[in-house]
Amino acid sequence: MRMITPIRWFSNRNISVSP
Repeated sequence: MRMITPIRWFSNRNISVSP
């Protein structure tokens, strides 16, 4: 779960940065 938490946060940031 500790590795899944950061993955979701990183994915959200990548989508926001992506056009």
